[in-house]
Amino acid sequence: MNNLIFVSGITNSTIEFFSFIAFFAICTSLVFQQLLSRNVNHSESDGVGVISVVFGLNAFILMLRLFTSTSSASEYISDFSYLSLILQLFYPIVFFLSWKSEQIFKNQRYFMTGAIVLFFINLINIYINHFTIQVSQEFVVFAGGSLVTIVAVNIIFFLFKYISYVNYVRKDIQIMKAERMNITILSASVLTVSSAIVNLLNSGINHLYAPAVFILTACTIIVFRKLLKSSENDLPYFENQPVNYDSIRSIPAILEDGKSADLRLRLERYFEKDRPYLNKDLSINEVAVILYTNKTYLSKVINENMGMNFNQFLNFYRMKEVDRLINEDLDISIQELCRKSGFGCMASFTVAFRLFKGTSPADWCKHRRMQYNKDNPES
Repeated sequence: MNNLIFVSGITNSTIEFFSFIAFFAICTSLVFQQLLSRNVNHSESDGVGVISVVFGLNAFILMLRLFTSTSSASEYISDFSYLSLILQLFYPIVFFLSWKSEQIFKNQRYFMTGAIVLFFINLINIYINHFTIQVSQEFVVFAGGSLVTIVAVNIIFFLFKYISYVNYVRKDIQIMKAERMNITILSASVLTVSSAIVNLLNSGINHLYAPAVFILTACTIIVFRKLLKSSENDLPYFENQPVNYDSIRSIPAILEDGKSADLRLRLERYFEKDRPYLNKDLSINEVAVILYTNKTYLSKVINENMGMNFNQFLNFYRMKEVDRLINEDLDISIQELCRKSGFGCMASFTVAFRLFKGTSPADWCKHRRMQYNKDNPES
């Protein structure tokens, strides 16, 4: 029995060390990305900064658990400590999936509230365990239960935001295909957390703690990769000046060979006819395959013939789609405008708006409606 407990302890420590390295590396990468983009107008892309802070808090808690004694004489305190850590690792995954909401920037304060509450719960747990402070079971149940309830409400709130989004786009086959990975991550995470909690309540032993931490860390790594992919469209330019995209077509071709001119022509025809830019996960590799070329040469043609990179080229067409949509329906919501024009999240949508049109989506839509009412006073 003692050998079994020893092996379990080694397993838990190993998994927590793996999770610490993963969260620390992710946080460092996101902070570095934020520093690189500090000269770009990113007033609406603070979500990446917020989630990187939460990844950092997770790494800090895991580091403390590794370098301090987390064993407790009270079994219920130890159980509560495991539960709160699992919830903290699960929390940023839920926030990322709810990023589809047009109110996501307002929702950041709710996200940070839950994240800070979880952080201090785990910090207090580590302090109590390390110094073997005696705490009554009634106090843990009442105080800890109240705080966990606050966090649970936040988690349910963000889960509801994502489920509402999926329900809204469920008839769009193209979008639902792109959401398959997100739905898989959500299902795996929710099932993992639920199983760990039910196992703890039924048996009183944390059999599933180490597997739960490992699975949640793996899901976080996948989320991180998707976050970086989504953020690529947040950095389309290095200057802060708005872009007059109506004049992009007038840029003269720099490459003189007929092959590059033919590729540019086929690329423009493909985008105007098939409108692949409406797929928020469209990659340059996919376009290269369709056009029977390679990624490197296609990127060179776009850069040198059109004066932009591939992500800028995508956003150029997506902003044209925004114009078309607003002309068809002046009352269209910003969330629907973002979804229908092919943007992956509100952050990239808002940044592209500021760069191409020099203002935020809300202000631009308001101005268009006012201009329409001014030009059509009788309508």
